Amino acid sequence: HFCRQIPGPSEGVACADATSIIMAGVPVRVAAAVHASSRLLAHMALPRATTALIPGCRFFAVGAVPPLPPPSVPPPGPSEGRRDWQSSGAEQLQQGGHQQNRAGYNAVLQSLGEKPNSGAKAEEWLEQMVESNVEATVQSYNHVFKAWAREGKFAEVEALLAKMKGRQVAPNVVSYTNLVMSYTRSGDTDSALQVLDRMRADNVSPNFVTYTVLVDAFGKKDDVARAEALLTELEAFADLEGAQPLASPYSCVMHAHARAGNTQASEKTWNRMLQRGIKPDTVGYTTFIQLCTSSGDVDRALKSFEEMVSAGVRPNGTTFAVLISALAKDAKVLECQDLWTRMEALQVKPSVPCCNGMIQVHAKAGLTDLAETWMAKLNTIGRPNAHSFGALMDAFAKHGQHTKCSELMQHMQSQGIQENRVHHNTIIKAYINAGDIDGAEQCLAAMGKTPATEPDFYSYNTLFFGMLRAGSLDRAGELLQHMRGQSMEPDEQLRRALATARERLQAAQPLSPELSAPGAAAGLEGVDWVEEVAADGSKLFRDARTGVRRPESPTTGIVQLMSESGPYYWNVASNTTSWEHPGRALA
Repeated sequence: HFCRQIPGPSEGVACADATSIIMAGVPVRVAAAVHASSRLLAHMALPRATTALIPGCRFFAVGAVPPLPPPSVPPPGPSEGRRDWQSSGAEQLQQGGHQQNRAGYNAVLQSLGEKPNSGAKAEEWLEQMVESNVEATVQSYNHVFKAWAREGKFAEVEALLAKMKGRQVAPNVVSYTNLVMSYTRSGDTDSALQVLDRMRADNVSPNFVTYTVLVDAFGKKDDVARAEALLTELEAFADLEGAQPLASPYSCVMHAHARAGNTQASEKTWNRMLQRGIKPDTVGYTTFIQLCTSSGDVDRALKSFEEMVSAGVRPNGTTFAVLISALAKDAKVLECQDLWTRMEALQVKPSVPCCNGMIQVHAKAGLTDLAETWMAKLNTIGRPNAHSFGALMDAFAKHGQHTKCSELMQHMQSQGIQENRVHHNTIIKAYINAGDIDGAEQCLAAMGKTPATEPDFYSYNTLFFGMLRAGSLDRAGELLQHMRGQSMEPDEQLRRALATARERLQAAQPLSPELSAPGAAAGLEGVDWVEEVAADGSKLFRDARTGVRRPESPTTGIVQLMSESGPYYWNVASNTTSWEHPGRALA
């Protein structure tokens, strides 16, 4: 064999004459064992050290290397990667008049199989190999299959498979798995699944890789039922083989369930993986952490993160982004800063969502200067997106700085980023907090130029409660009528808030604080739990039927949550939120 990849701390070359020469300077995660003749060693132009200790490597190079004839072509430069060296080395093997044997051709094919957009070139080398009367084995074909599969060229894989069989070379599980991969890369999951039947017809059993590719494909296509069925089939295969599957197919199914909003099924898959004794991977842990944060259980998410790190599973930028975003909602600045410090210590590259979370947490805390500092930091890491600007605008909106909010939206537009209703709603909130009802009303009227900027319940709620706080009850009533004209029926809590405000006005009573904190006057029909704030600032959830309060997030039912622009509603089962009062849907 010309090359075989095995796990190792650095790249190395082991010679057939018992000389072990470790080549340093290439930061890869695998070691290559190369067994070759002295003529090939000459071509490789390896250093002729009798004994050497390479700095930063745990291996010694011991033994004498016999004199080598000078190579007929210059060796590749030291900055070239190993795969590039294999490809250019094989071409030099041909151009330099070296013996063209099976090992040499397979080396070229293996190198091309790892490169993008190299299917045509790989097949050209394979045909040259056959024309040169060098035996092409199933491994030779598999390298070409891999090259085509990386491009998703299933028609080329099918044609080569037929040619292979015509040459009396029997395909194996790797051949068919590459065919499966070529179909999944092209998005044709149905044809990929049909390959399993073709394999069995040829007495070829699928392996772990085959099933993993299929589970991943159906999971990404959100066909959770088929992904689940294939995962079950994979487990049966693993039991038959007396081995364990990898964590990746479980993580894929978890993620598919989470995208579909089925948090219970996602967590069930997590527990299923743990019960089999499979160590979760980065995607699995990150998905589970996201499940915890989406259900409001941030403490459990942080605990899972610590377990992840202790287990030696490396978190990625998404892991930190999920945690920082969850903590940012409660303005936990110190906790977010601690996570950022740990991310840097682990040398995890920060992502744009990580920076967005840091902007958001300082915005929530009212620290506009620091929010701007993090936006500047984001510009050194990546390109700000719509969420970045929205989070920074929110920081200024809390202080009623509507001019600054408008400037930020204009700057965002100048960078080619399309605004959405969230940005307009934030400017409305800034005008309300500044006490400028006219400015807020003009902002609402300017919305709707694109589908992405159509006003929603949040837009009207923000303006409505601003009018109530300002005592503009007639304008608030007109706004409700305008909502009806836009096919947006005001919910019961808005009507009750307006009625209560008018009653108090008639009684010459000042507007009560509860009306300046939208949501307290909301009707609770169809609501199971109500979010409240304790005296110490912590969150509590009150049972709408019994009045019993508890700190834990509800696990079932409809929860009324608080916001600056009125209440909104969380359906725990589907993990979705809405401005629409559930009592309206029941009616």
